[in-house]
Amino acid sequence: MRLGLPKGTFGRSVMLLAGGTALGQLVVVLASPILTRLYEPIDLGALAVYVALLTIIMSVASLRFELAIPIAPDDRVAAHLLALCGLVLIVVCAGCALAVWTLGGTIADWTNTPHLEAYLWLLPVGLLAVGINQALSYWVVRRQAYARIARTRVTQSVAQVGTQIGIGAVHEGTAGLIVGAVVGRAGGSGSYLSLAWRNDREEFKAIRWAGIRAAAARYRRFPAFSSGSAILSSVGSQLPTLLLGTFYGATVLGWFALTQRIIALPLAVIGNAVTQAYLGEASAHLHGDRTRVRDLYFGTTKRLAAIGVIPLAILVIGGPWLFTHIFGSAWAEAGTYLRVLAPMYYIQFVVVPLHQTLAIFERLRLQFFYDFTRLALGVGALVAANAMGFSAVEALVLYSVALSCAYALNFWLNSRTVLEYAS
Repeated sequence: MRLGLPKGTFGRSVMLLAGGTALGQLVVVLASPILTRLYEPIDLGALAVYVALLTIIMSVASLRFELAIPIAPDDRVAAHLLALCGLVLIVVCAGCALAVWTLGGTIADWTNTPHLEAYLWLLPVGLLAVGINQALSYWVVRRQAYARIARTRVTQSVAQVGTQIGIGAVHEGTAGLIVGAVVGRAGGSGSYLSLAWRNDREEFKAIRWAGIRAAAARYRRFPAFSSGSAILSSVGSQLPTLLLGTFYGATVLGWFALTQRIIALPLAVIGNAVTQAYLGEASAHLHGDRTRVRDLYFGTTKRLAAIGVIPLAILVIGGPWLFTHIFGSAWAEAGTYLRVLAPMYYIQFVVVPLHQTLAIFERLRLQFFYDFTRLALGVGALVAANAMGFSAVEALVLYSVALSCAYALNFWLNSRTVLEYAS
């Protein structure tokens, strides 16, 4: 199927990644009607809280040094960056484990999900699994081994839903959803490591402490600025999930989580593929003809805008009916959530896949400014809605408007950077 993406290496890379991601997400979506009959909305709400906490911490699990792996000038430097990511990850996971041990009950109470406390010990476990996979995936991106990434996406999804369905069939409650999430995120790391060791073992054997220190010093701006941006970005995207649970309860959060699974994941199929392919392709041109980065950026933006219209329209028109008849009457309210959030998801689909533009040109202060603004708008919308006594649906309308404005700002900053540095 032709998607109107650029021809050549970039277009093939996007199609390959999109194909693998599509198969993986298709597994997740097709399994949803089974999961909604094995689990209650309150269970999906607890999973949403777990994933939100994991995502926030994951954003700085390696202090963003992994972003420098694809753009490092040679493989020796990139190998030392990968080793640095591993060392940082160990420290962050230890800190996470300590926080869960001392504050687990407080976290469960604050997020209005007391039944989650028994499973919070899986947070540092999941963080270790995600951190390893994330760092290794950037090495694979450097090698442009997109077929390996595509296969891994499928493996992760099958492992996740298989575990969730298997445990849910014999055990009631949240356990199956969270264990499945951890298993899915761990999948594929062995494949990435095997590829790296088989093709680049000499680079890894040459890793030395002096090289790690040198890499940390050379790319110190990434933890200094990009880590701050990353945590703000993650908090901006995940704190609303936590606030919905706190303000409106785990059941509302479960409906919201199902809406995200059904509308956000299909749109993210192409978006995530574009992100990795764009990073690899743009980084390859960064030290050569930068006008090709400019053409790549604007051309891809136009095509994403066209691609997202039809699937979004289908989901909005048929969404409420589909939620009731496919997922069960207990999930009918999620169809209403879908409609009010649709405009925000569309703008996000067009803009977010190219969000690495500021990092590629090391415009990390601008990235920090945007991420802070996005956080303020998203959180501010929900806090204001709660303070004014809005219903959950009304709060989501306000949230949708606020985030749409934030994504528009991101597009303007990215476009200005490309025109300034790649013309």
